[in-house]
Amino acid sequence: MKSGLKNLINSHFQLYPKMQIQDLYKLIYQSVMGPKHILQNEEIAFYYLKNEMENCIGNEKNLFVNIGLRNNLVRVNLNIFRKQIDDIEKLFSVMQKTAENIQSEKIQLKIVLEEIKILFKKNNLKLFQPSNWISVIEKLERKNFPHISHSEVYKKNYFPSYRVILKEIFLEKFNHELQNIETF
Repeated sequence: MKSGLKNLINSHFQLYPKMQIQDLYKLIYQSVMGPKHILQNEEIAFYYLKNEMENCIGNEKNLFVNIGLRNNLVRVNLNIFRKQIDDIEKLFSVMQKTAENIQSEKIQLKIVLEEIKILFKKNNLKLFQPSNWISVIEKLERKNFPHISHSEVYKKNYFPSYRVILKEIFLEKFNHELQNIETF
């Protein structure tokens, strides 16, 4: 998995060269844990989705950005989704179905974070100082690996507005709408 992990990280740094440590952690968190954290209160989650879709700007070019390590998780860009499909209820049902289908375990998250530490130590990733990565991850581990927001640098430069979903569920649900859309 290390080569897949390294490829995922490198591809995101190519897309988002101003990523910070917390953005890398968030990417890994989402790739392992999926969207369950956002759906703990579905009424609030739907409200935030609706509000974000009404106000998103974003500069993404593709409907999907791959984040999956062991699955086909993607970030679906809300700005593009709103412009091309705009069916919030269906999207929310895809989020719910994704959460049902992803086994999210913090022990698995810890294993992947350890693999990243090894990649840094072996100098296979030259994105941050290994000691900085280790320090941040140790702090997050003491807090039981919480979900965190993107860094201010990331927000300012990339205007992230997406939801994490399983691509195959999305494609199944939106098959008809996607016939004339470029997804990647």
